[in-house]
Amino acid sequence: MAQIGDARDGLEERLKAALKESFDQIQSDMEAEVSTGGLVAQAKLKAFKTINTNDNRDKLVESVMQTSGITSENVNQLTDSINENIKVFF
Repeated sequence: MAQIGDARDGLEERLKAALKESFDQIQSDMEAEVSTGGLVAQAKLKAFKTINTNDNRDKLVESVMQTSGITSENVNQLTDSINENIKVFF
């Protein structure tokens, strides 16, 4: 049973890491636009910084996993399927 929980936790952590990386890149891009974008760019950056928090990203990952139907019962099967699809693709 611990293996199933570990697989789900591992997938959840990878999703969190990927989402953080993407959000941080978006924020970095927005910060670069502020110097030439004026007040609109500043407002967009301020709004994005408000949502770019660990808590909000965790909630998003939880929602994605629930919407995708990822549970402790099927996480290993889904992980195996994803890994197989990656192998086939490459």
